[in-house]
Amino acid sequence: MTTRQQFLQHLQTLFLTALLPYWRVSKQTSISKTDREIDTWFRQVTDLYDGLNAGLLSPGQWQEAVDAILTKVPFAELLEAIDFASLRSATTPSDETPKGTRLVFPNLERRSFGQKIMGLKQGSAIIPHGHNGLASAHLIVSGSYRTRTFDRDHQHEESGSMLLSPTLDASLGPGSFITMSEDRDNVHWMIAETEYAYTLSMPITTASQLPIKNPANQNRMVFLDPDRGVSNEQGQMRVPVVTMQDCLARYGTK
Repeated sequence: MTTRQQFLQHLQTLFLTALLPYWRVSKQTSISKTDREIDTWFRQVTDLYDGLNAGLLSPGQWQEAVDAILTKVPFAELLEAIDFASLRSATTPSDETPKGTRLVFPNLERRSFGQKIMGLKQGSAIIPHGHNGLASAHLIVSGSYRTRTFDRDHQHEESGSMLLSPTLDASLGPGSFITMSEDRDNVHWMIAETEYAYTLSMPITTASQLPIKNPANQNRMVFLDPDRGVSNEQGQMRVPVVTMQDCLARYGTK
């Protein structure tokens, strides 16, 4: 049986390997020499999620390591392994409402953390929102999104508003990704630019140590109205918190 200390050493090895400037496969005994590259990638991603869930990594450490792993995803193998051709059909939305299909990574059925494929129609949005006690990643697998992310200043947050700093505003296509946690890039907003666009979403709940000034919904989401934000001299924006219904009405479609 793996002890907590052994698991910590396992995660430390994986974390350090992920941050090396030149990627090399971890030498952990759990990885077979006959594994496909994508099998190793699935296991590494899942190990990091397990480590965050067990409290062995901080959200910021998890985010750095997942960023490094997503940079090296064997993209064509990923699409084949998850059978994206079938998932695309099941996840293509018929209207402006995003559509999601849950999935498990091959041979890791007992280590699911809520990953799913999400499909959006052109002009539809993953509406602007932040998270309380949740970390996540979006890997774009088809199409493109105008993607905006923001750091959230928890120290100067007020009830009814957040203080945000823009960190990204770019068109992202297949193989591109964003990650988010309470430590960095907590708020994101994505608009489908192509006829259809799809992401692999990989969320995980975390134990928040921060004061909650703006409660989240049951999915740990806090919705925002950035178009009505007020900028300050430091380049930050004071952005109103709104209901999901109001956010959908304003940002759900162009």
